[in-house]
Amino acid sequence: MGKDLPGIATGNWGCGAFGGDPELKAIIQWLAASQASRPFVLYYTFGIDALQNLDQITQWILSHEWTVRDLWNMMVEYSSQRLNGRTNLGFFAWLLPSLTSHNFISPASDFNYPAK
Repeated sequence: MGKDLPGIATGNWGCGAFGGDPELKAIIQWLAASQASRPFVLYYTFGIDALQNLDQITQWILSHEWTVRDLWNMMVEYSSQRLNGRTNLGFFAWLLPSLTSHNFISPASDFNYPAK
């Protein structure tokens, strides 16, 4: 590409009147930014409780050096389990069960994390 690409500032697209899952929407946007070789995503949570652990999720994924493929495969597995009634957890709690017993981040926080 040769040019320095800008990061992306985004938020809860499709999570209001359209009823989208904010956890999945945040991760999908991160995956898209990563595939587009963007250096970072600044994600505005707008205080949605479901995203209170977004920073912990992204830091855990980065620390384990997951690829876009790894994270995509986890989303596919999660979606399959939800569809078949094998889980009723949100994606973040399903991915990292220890997050359900802790409240790490204020829901009003916004996060700036690198796309990888």
